[in-house]
Amino acid sequence: MASIVIGALLAIIIPVLGNLRASAKRTAVASNIRQILIGLHAYASDHGQLFPDSKRNGNVDETARLRTLYNEGYITDTKVFINPFNAEGNRRGLGQNIFGGNRDCYFSAAHIVSSTWNGKNNIKTYTRITSDTRIPLVWDQRADNENSSLNRMRTPDGRWGGYFGYMDGTVALIGKPDSVVRGRITAEDYQ
Repeated sequence: MASIVIGALLAIIIPVLGNLRASAKRTAVASNIRQILIGLHAYASDHGQLFPDSKRNGNVDETARLRTLYNEGYITDTKVFINPFNAEGNRRGLGQNIFGGNRDCYFSAAHIVSSTWNGKNNIKTYTRITSDTRIPLVWDQRADNENSSLNRMRTPDGRWGGYFGYMDGTVALIGKPDSVVRGRITAEDYQ
């Protein structure tokens, strides 16, 4: 009889613990993106309202802005650049090793972001501080591409997605097929 009770309790507790673990990871990802947003704003504050360049060695690089934040001391903890969902199970190669020593970066602050989940209709991200908060500044590297088999981020309702951070510090977990761009965009917004 006692083993039945213990089994029943475990059947109740194990799913709850799994949900708590997923919730803690979602909180960690959102917190990391907020810290990156703070770093981007601090950098811009010190550099004439301009964000770090999105090019490295003359080439567009989706992590160039993040490398600058790390290299110039705006963010010193490389754990801030980790998405625990996509890093679990020692899944090397998901992030980009931008800091050396197998310390990956799982986020992007590229010069463009896909406004749709099929990777089309890319729009330019901001180069300077602005009051416009429609376009994300930083996001999970694989969250804006539905074709990535490497993304393990899911919304609480089970859709594939990822976190996106905006100019005003807002961080949103957005699932496919929701738009990553807030409100209406015009043809001039597209690259």
